[in-house]
Amino acid sequence: MSISITQLVISLAAIYGTSLLFTFLSQKLRIRKAERRYGCKSVSRVSSWDPIFGLDTFISVRKADFAGHLSEAYRALHKRYGPTFLMKSFETQLQTSSPENIQAICTSKFNDFGIAPMRGGIGLPFLGRGIFTEDGEFWKYSRALVRPTFARAEIADLENFERHVARFLDLIPKNGEAFDMLALSKKLVRTLRSIIQQNLN
Repeated sequence: MSISITQLVISLAAIYGTSLLFTFLSQKLRIRKAERRYGCKSVSRVSSWDPIFGLDTFISVRKADFAGHLSEAYRALHKRYGPTFLMKSFETQLQTSSPENIQAICTSKFNDFGIAPMRGGIGLPFLGRGIFTEDGEFWKYSRALVRPTFARAEIADLENFERHVARFLDLIPKNGEAFDMLALSKKLVRTLRSIIQQNLN
């Protein structure tokens, strides 16, 4: 019994469509369970003319990135869709600027999120290896090193940190010209480390 190309294409399309439907329904079910379990609100989604791959969103974000305006692009998305939203950009991405969510991602729920290769790779040249660029055991080790910084005594003395951060911000050109932020950031980190060391001694 032979099968025609048309029948094969229709069969493959049916299998693909069924798999998409199953994925969609199982994702909805997981979301509903999480909403009930944690009291989550439903999250807004970036509207896209390509709901499967989010090609238009991907292109607009990449264009902003190449032009050096990625932060502005995400700021505009947050302004339109709120502090937390989902977007399709070849894969489904969860974006958040909510302090509560960021705290959970970086501390109590860290193992549920992780750094992921994309964020780790982007941050590595600027931040080096540490809590913002690593997962797993190295993250735990790095977090143990910085934990004393966030002891109550240090948090109560934020004015000391604020003075140096304000000086750092004053050195950034206001006219938008390019400058070497890495050297400036390393200087700030060295200063803050010495303050932390003094507080610990």
